[in-house]
Amino acid sequence: MAVDLSLISVTLYHLCPILIVFGTLGNLINIRIFLTKELRQHSCSMYFIFESAASLLYVWLIITIRYFAEVYQMSFFVYTTQSCGFYYYSAYAIRQLCSSLYVLVSVDRYFSSSSNVRFRQFSEVKTTRYTIPIAILTAFLMYLYLPAYYKLSRTPSGTFVCSIPDSAINQFTLMFFTTLTVILTTLLLLVFNVLTLKNIRRHRHQLHVTTNNLSLHRRRDRQMIKIMLYQTFLYLCLCLPQLLVGTYASFITPLTITIAFFAKLFLFVSFLNYVCRCFVNTTVAPMYRHALFKLLNRWWKKLFCDSTLIERYFLVQQHQQRTQFTQTRINPTKRIFSATSGVQVRTIVE
Repeated sequence: MAVDLSLISVTLYHLCPILIVFGTLGNLINIRIFLTKELRQHSCSMYFIFESAASLLYVWLIITIRYFAEVYQMSFFVYTTQSCGFYYYSAYAIRQLCSSLYVLVSVDRYFSSSSNVRFRQFSEVKTTRYTIPIAILTAFLMYLYLPAYYKLSRTPSGTFVCSIPDSAINQFTLMFFTTLTVILTTLLLLVFNVLTLKNIRRHRHQLHVTTNNLSLHRRRDRQMIKIMLYQTFLYLCLCLPQLLVGTYASFITPLTITIAFFAKLFLFVSFLNYVCRCFVNTTVAPMYRHALFKLLNRWWKKLFCDSTLIERYFLVQQHQQRTQFTQTRINPTKRIFSATSGVQVRTIVE
């Protein structure tokens, strides 16, 4: 049974190169798309950009080193005590930064969806100039003590292990990390997501006279909220099991083979959180999908100097939809009925 679990664990980690490739491409595409002119006007795009950059660093540093350690027993971080401490310090700090950015996105979308003008002023790009540096500094300062406690030790088999010898410090670190990234982060995400959905439902019961540009901006805002909701769900599903099992394992001495297997299994599952966000965004948000296809079309034309199926079909279809939307908005005699109130409304364009 022990051999079977070990074999499954090693076999599973053979998939890490695929995660590294897709994680690199996905996060780079994420950064490029959220930097486009249409999307970088939204404050939450800045959070997504830095979250993608942190995820990219996690893929290159943490997942790559873990792959060589699990499959080839080549632990680059066990050569010196300094490299050992730096590896785990980076792993904790980057994951803390990502969870902090998720919370900031949720808070930003709550402010953006609020009917209070003062709250909406916090959902601006200039606000991110302060919140993002604070989140980065806080995440990396929280675990600055870790390199001093991680030590190299030799096992009876002759291999080196990087760990915290003091069980009290180890348990404190795991409990502290779990409290921040699981309990507190989960509560904040749930609270602000519920409040955001409540604001959206309140807006649906209100009648607005809007111009085309304002309506387009609101549609993009709602799609940003949709991306945020799906990414929150993804974070909870992929990261919670690993953090809970890791905390539970810190109180078991010696560590059983089954618990060690599940710790490695859920650690691998948590890697998906830093890899598949681009593909989730493409699936749930037409705005993101449209920007991605425009980007792919531009790259294709630069490489091959030829039009593509994307341009002939998808982009033309998007243009027709926008034209139809504009014609609907400028028709001054069209009468529509509100789905929520049943009140007849005459559309007006300023």
